[in-house]
Amino acid sequence: MSVSSSSIGSCYPTKPKEEEKDAISCEDYYKLGSIAERNGLIEDAKKHFTAALKQANASKVDDMKSIIRARLNHFDTVIYPSDPSNVINLSNISILDDKKLKPFLHKNLTKLILNGCPSITKSSVRIIGEKCLELQILALRECSNISSITGGLLLKLAIFRKLEHLDISDCQNLKILGLIAPHLKILKAYNDKDLEILDLKAPLSVKIEAENAVKIKAETLEKLFGIEKLIRIAQQLDSNYCKFILKLFYPSMKDVILNADIKGIIPGERLIKTLLDRIDKKEEFIEELKTADSLSEVKLTVSEADKITDYPMSFGTTLQFVYDPKKTSKRDLPLLRKFPIEATILLVAKALETNAVVSKLDLSSCMIGKSVGVLEHPFKNNYTITHLDLSDNNIGAEFMFLANVLKDTPLKYLNLRSNRITAKGIAALAAFLITNRTMTHLDLSENNLGGNLLHENAISLGQAIGKNKSLTHLCLSGNKFNYSDAKALAKQPLTSSSLAKNSSLTHLDLSANEIGFFGLCLFLQGLETNQALTHLDLSSNQIECNATKRIEILKNNLKNNAIVMLDLSENKITADVQKALKRLEESKPNLQVKTTFGEFVEKTLDSLKEEFSDSED
Repeated sequence: MSVSSSSIGSCYPTKPKEEEKDAISCEDYYKLGSIAERNGLIEDAKKHFTAALKQANASKVDDMKSIIRARLNHFDTVIYPSDPSNVINLSNISILDDKKLKPFLHKNLTKLILNGCPSITKSSVRIIGEKCLELQILALRECSNISSITGGLLLKLAIFRKLEHLDISDCQNLKILGLIAPHLKILKAYNDKDLEILDLKAPLSVKIEAENAVKIKAETLEKLFGIEKLIRIAQQLDSNYCKFILKLFYPSMKDVILNADIKGIIPGERLIKTLLDRIDKKEEFIEELKTADSLSEVKLTVSEADKITDYPMSFGTTLQFVYDPKKTSKRDLPLLRKFPIEATILLVAKALETNAVVSKLDLSSCMIGKSVGVLEHPFKNNYTITHLDLSDNNIGAEFMFLANVLKDTPLKYLNLRSNRITAKGIAALAAFLITNRTMTHLDLSENNLGGNLLHENAISLGQAIGKNKSLTHLCLSGNKFNYSDAKALAKQPLTSSSLAKNSSLTHLDLSANEIGFFGLCLFLQGLETNQALTHLDLSSNQIECNATKRIEILKNNLKNNAIVMLDLSENKITADVQKALKRLEESKPNLQVKTTFGEFVEKTLDSLKEEFSDSED
């Protein structure tokens, strides 16, 4: 049985002030008990209904007594939900304080409405941030007892990882707002006249509606978000780079790019207009954005001309920053000289912070280098990027900073080819692989990870692969792995964690290494118990197989595993041995051993020769 708040209020006759206060408390406790009951908080519901009955007795509201008693008596006959609702509205309950709010808070809560609750304090807001990890909408309008929104004793800022909408309008005593909200889209602060300290870590695209909040101005917000510095960087970019960054900004700042009417302040508005002014054929580009089916796949292409490093005409290796006295002030020069690459990637990072559309991001061959650390923040809060290509960027040891945040992302494909990743980077990557549950494809080729001096890299990778449960394709081509590295990858005597224990990896590319014939045997021995790996590429590995005895060894090592495709091409394998391998294929019907380039390569070479001869004629 339910009773609306309007019908409850209408049953009160005129009373003295104390009885009227008790009647309001009765109504509030009844509402609180009803909401608790709907969310399966039975003990709290009983407590609130009991308090409501006590207040009804004190206020002599006879009609309410029977209703409340009926609610208290039916608890044993009703089946209640086991999980609380993801949307809870506790608005206009004057008795709702920090203690009474706590039972309603849970990690899956997405929307919480607390408008008109004068007993809610800053402590409640901090607890909401700590407990409600999935919260997207929070309304605190007319919560007059909130003086500040900040973190705990050690944290200056309150943290809301997934918050998108925040309403703090008409909070008369609110003076300080310190907030980390990487996905915030709308902040409403109407009539917050006393709000004087604003420390907001949010995307540049956040829309702030703050009418009559006299101390929140566009100039203040631009200074807070560092817009001036970003604009000075944007003024040095050519049209192509500006277009790339605008594509990243477009999903979240569509109204600004299309010059639509905007209610409120957007901190990055002036930056977007600067980028638009830098591009060629602006109207055509905007039409292209409007008609684009999807902007989920983006690639930053750096031309060879932009990779020059001739000082002083160019101040970086990512983009060509040409000094122009008319466009570049003297204060810009230290920025461009000291942070040329970081400055450019910083804009890309800022755009990524606002983007919830891109799923495939290609930053290959952009000469990012040590600036990869700038991408740490946007990736830490990104839930859409599944494909990331960072190949040919000379990242080195700096990858360890990125590896720490990638473990919590939905990343499936990661390309780190040719990045000179060091032992520290590999250790961070190994830790990432152990905990990651989404990655299926990983390319670590051409990183020089192997050799006697770097044997620990193979050990770290072997242990991580053994514990990983999601990886299906791994490329370790061109890493100078030798026979001992092959053994460490496949089977380590000191640990149960190795490739032999992996149950998900199906494709492994170890081509262009130096494992030799004995490395091949050690590797296959380690795979005796592995029933997942089906495709193994050991082409170009200095494998010498020129005796029938070695064929017998190879045959014995291939007995028990699940390999169906073994690539031994570009190795020193004699014609007699190739024939013996053909017989081995016949004895194991599912096995295919490749020892040459194959007919399709020969045909391709023949066709190229014909084209070349035709062009000469």
